Amino acid sequence: MTTADAAGSRRRDGLGRMHPLDLPPIIAPARRNYLLGLLLQEASSPRVLVGLCALLMIVSNNPITPLIGPWLCLTLVCYFARRLDSDAWAYIPRREQDTQRPAPSPWVETGALAQLAVLACGVSAYLAAARAEPEVQGGSIVAGLAAMLGVRELVLLMKRPEPRAQGSALRTFIVSAAAILSLITCLFAVIASLPQPDRPAFDAWGLAAGGLTLVTAVAVWQLLRLMPERVRCLPELSNES
Repeated sequence: MTTADAAGSRRRDGLGRMHPLDLPPIIAPARRNYLLGLLLQEASSPRVLVGLCALLMIVSNNPITPLIGPWLCLTLVCYFARRLDSDAWAYIPRREQDTQRPAPSPWVETGALAQLAVLACGVSAYLAAARAEPEVQGGSIVAGLAAMLGVRELVLLMKRPEPRAQGSALRTFIVSAAAILSLITCLFAVIASLPQPDRPAFDAWGLAAGGLTLVTAVAVWQLLRLMPERVRCLPELSNES
């Protein structure tokens, strides 16, 4: 069975447009690419970026490497997520693509909780290390990262969820709760990073560097996610049966 046959069968049955998860098992790469792309998309999150930067700040002897390393790695992850998603949708003719269907459970819910766990672990580990060893660098940078992430979480809480994030009441609750807890974590990180007598002086440039790191990451990831996708059906499938 080809994708055209599957699409025609769905039209006859009144089932509407197609999604990579609707394709028959014989077209396994579509399902695999879609789910792997979804996994990588959940990994390339601002929460994960802030958590990793905070963790690396503990062991690094300079404040630059902990920013550049996670930024570059997660940007590559985002790029591969887009490529895999695009490859998955390319198995379906453009006019037959059901692009508004929410992402399947429990991927979004699990992703939101995993992102929150990385953020909470990274921030709490950094704050504990800074309390135990006042000479630990990067307090201003972590505060800048957390402050910008907190602003983003607040904006997202006030916006209507994206179609891929919509779904059951349980999904809405988990995604909203993760955003609220992330916002609380960010507020705690900013307050705990304020100047203390036994810590290095607060650095305005470090604060700006942290905020700019998150802003540029989100901007670049958004541009990558706007790469052309879902534009054609793969020609080699025309003779597949």
